[in-house]
Amino acid sequence: MDHMRKTVLDASRGDPKSIDTLLQQNLADLHLFVQAKMGPKLLSRESTSDLVQSVCREVLQEMKDFEFRGLPAFRAWLFRKALHKIVDKARYHGAEKRDPNKEQSLVPQENGDASRMESLSSREGGLMDSLSPSRIAMEREHLEKLEACLHALPEDYREAILQTKLIGRSYKELAQEWNRSEGAVRNLVYRGLARLALLLEEEGLPPLT
Repeated sequence: MDHMRKTVLDASRGDPKSIDTLLQQNLADLHLFVQAKMGPKLLSRESTSDLVQSVCREVLQEMKDFEFRGLPAFRAWLFRKALHKIVDKARYHGAEKRDPNKEQSLVPQENGDASRMESLSSREGGLMDSLSPSRIAMEREHLEKLEACLHALPEDYREAILQTKLIGRSYKELAQEWNRSEGAVRNLVYRGLARLALLLEEEGLPPLT
């Protein structure tokens, strides 16, 4: 049994250390995914960090029901929860706009996992624990620039990159879902990465691989 499989299995059994490890290893990608999927209107009403924290809290609560089928399946499950959270928030603000007198908390209330979530939400990944404050600031600046470059892409390019490079879905799976050929999906990813590389180069950042 490899280390990651053991970590996920232990996390699914409720082991706090394994859950924290798993979330930390995927936190930067989760943050990037949430930031990229939130539209300008939602970004003006909700912070990315709050949404990421809310997703992680939900994972903590439901991890015991997760059945390990490999790391890609876990990441797909994680990002699916994030997408549902984004949709729920967008719907909430749509309802709020129609009913200005409606008062409701924008973020779910803290629970017993609050202290762990506050710790997780301040990190961009497990390696942050060993970095100096200046290096952490550099990593966050890097992430912010990457997010901005992704938002500058056409939506189809951005979505193709997110689905393949971040979530790890196959060209075949996306071709079936989007009713396109595998070649068309590959071309979307290729062109998206090429344009993203130019934007990243302008920001002094390496290309996304």
